[in-house]
Amino acid sequence: MNRIPKVAIIGRPNVGKSSIFNRIIKRRLAIVHDEPGVTRDRLYGDVEWMGRKFTLIDTGGLDLTSNERMIDLVRRQVQMAIDESALLIFVVDAIDGITPHDVVIADMLRRTDKPVILAVNKADNAQRRDGAVEFYELGLGDPLPLSAAHNLGIEEMLERIISLIPEVTDEKTEEDQGIKIAVVGRPNAGKSSLINAILGEERVIVDSKPGTTRDSISVTFHRNGDRFTFTDTAGMRRRARIEADLEKYSVKRALGSIDRSDIAWLVIDCTQGIVHQDKTIARYIHKRGKGCIMVVSKWDLAEREGVDGDGYVEYLRHTFPHMGYAPILLTSAVTGFNMKRLLELTVKVYENYSRRISTHDLNVLLRKLVSERPHPVVSNRRPSMKYITQKGIKPPTFLIFATYPDLIKREYEQYVLNGIRRAFGGLEGVPLEVEYRESRLRLN
Repeated sequence: MNRIPKVAIIGRPNVGKSSIFNRIIKRRLAIVHDEPGVTRDRLYGDVEWMGRKFTLIDTGGLDLTSNERMIDLVRRQVQMAIDESALLIFVVDAIDGITPHDVVIADMLRRTDKPVILAVNKADNAQRRDGAVEFYELGLGDPLPLSAAHNLGIEEMLERIISLIPEVTDEKTEEDQGIKIAVVGRPNAGKSSLINAILGEERVIVDSKPGTTRDSISVTFHRNGDRFTFTDTAGMRRRARIEADLEKYSVKRALGSIDRSDIAWLVIDCTQGIVHQDKTIARYIHKRGKGCIMVVSKWDLAEREGVDGDGYVEYLRHTFPHMGYAPILLTSAVTGFNMKRLLELTVKVYENYSRRISTHDLNVLLRKLVSERPHPVVSNRRPSMKYITQKGIKPPTFLIFATYPDLIKREYEQYVLNGIRRAFGGLEGVPLEVEYRESRLRLN
């Protein structure tokens, strides 16, 4: 079966690759900022133009001269994008003209034997458009002057793309992303390492320097008929420590990834103590009604120090009392410990997150719970739950008709929810939500 062709955007730092990417996919997926090196991992966006489909890949700024470790990691990501793409877009800067880095990159792209579109960005006036002819010297064909900022030349770019990519005749695309997982936690907690261990490839950059992942990177993975879409997010620190605009935007994107997810993996580094920010992230996941697995990373290091697993789990339960429904899994991306179990548990949590319980079964249970433990009298009135039905899923949400619902105590509501969990398999990994309506039947 033919696959949708991929098109990679390549170029040195700060020439506007992410701006072109965003303009083509018509939404702000990539971070756009004046600081060089903002895009480090590969970002993917699906595009349809004139009935033709392709996947656009935004890559990090390419520097073939530096020996810095982070630059080397970016180069490897760019090379992966080049290898998997049918067409390359080489972005240069109309203001800067041809630079020595452009010449080196052009030589590299010619050796790939893949078609290349030479895009001269920032050509937003007649003088710069006319000056684009100098880029013929790179030996990559006709330069295409454009301006992502002013939406000039983008349609011609799309026309060139579809004229150069293979046509797909029998591709069946899947709209469903399957189980959407936001991988969240403090910087350097091991989020990217977990994803790479599961994927078996270095898809997301892993480095010991905090803050490596700035964008929210989505990766799709299939296993045993299940489809997972992981989003590796920027590490979230205390708001007071987020000084740069870029990092503020990255954290905002991370929170947005939680909002769009079904399940959040809250990654906790067992080599570091729990801090306020870990609790803040957990509260946000709970508040947004998302399924959650507390993933303890780097457990191989803890075992080496003789840390007791049961004791550590108990410590987390005490530290996160409102997350009692969330399973805790000790893992190691280095040894592969519990990687398979993590995916199996994710499938189970998703099933619970999507679970529907019959109204009949719920009301049989409610009558039993109320008869065994009536609600206490409040202000000379005794609230009573009369009827329950499930209103929705993701998360399971219940509508309860009750007399004096405004007087129902939180402890009693929790008693009922705990009864639901016990009766229907625990509903591990998901919060349960309740709404009330006034019942007209008052016998008390």
